[in-house]
Amino acid sequence: MRHYFFLAFLACFQCSTAWGQDKDSLPNSGQIQVGSNYFGQSVALAYSRNLAGPLWAEVALETQSISFQSAAGQNFFVFYNSSYTNFNIGLDVHDFVTLDLAFHRSNQGEFRVLNSLAVGITHFDLTYHLSFNGADPSDVFRGQRDISAFALYTDLHLLDFYPSRDRLFFSLGIKGNTAFLPSPQTVDAKDGSGQTASISYASEDGGAIMFPDLELYLGLGYGFE
Repeated sequence: MRHYFFLAFLACFQCSTAWGQDKDSLPNSGQIQVGSNYFGQSVALAYSRNLAGPLWAEVALETQSISFQSAAGQNFFVFYNSSYTNFNIGLDVHDFVTLDLAFHRSNQGEFRVLNSLAVGITHFDLTYHLSFNGADPSDVFRGQRDISAFALYTDLHLLDFYPSRDRLFFSLGIKGNTAFLPSPQTVDAKDGSGQTASISYASEDGGAIMFPDLELYLGLGYGFE
């Protein structure tokens, strides 16, 4: 499925070469982004191309690692742990592949505040790790599950800095992926003696489970012809 995304994206680039370009702006840019959402970090590589005027097309590849605890009887984002067990959860995202369209308010000036807003779609593959203690604190259950899904993507550049007479630029932004997963989601866990336990999470209304992922990032980019 991801190969079709890239083919569609490259087709957009080929069509865009016939459109008008701002002669004072470079039509291509590449950027490396380091992000954090407190529970983990991410690294992304992004490529952007100007399509026409303020409209840009972007593709990005990102990896991410998150770990947190879902405490008994407490909320974590949109999730509520109604059990009497503390669950340790880890998410290893092998890749986020994102395609989006971005609107740039201006291509001029060294400091550009709230200059770029992007919306698009992400496909991701991740491994969900789960561990918790049984009735005996020394008895630890562990399980994992692979998940692939799509997510809605948004990206807002809070501040961009373009040094004069330099093709390098710097970005501070916030981006998010919101996935809607089938309900329920179940993970099978096993302890050292071979006992098994199935842990499930279901939405209250029986609909899809909304899974949000927001992160703040710093980016170092380079513009080119």
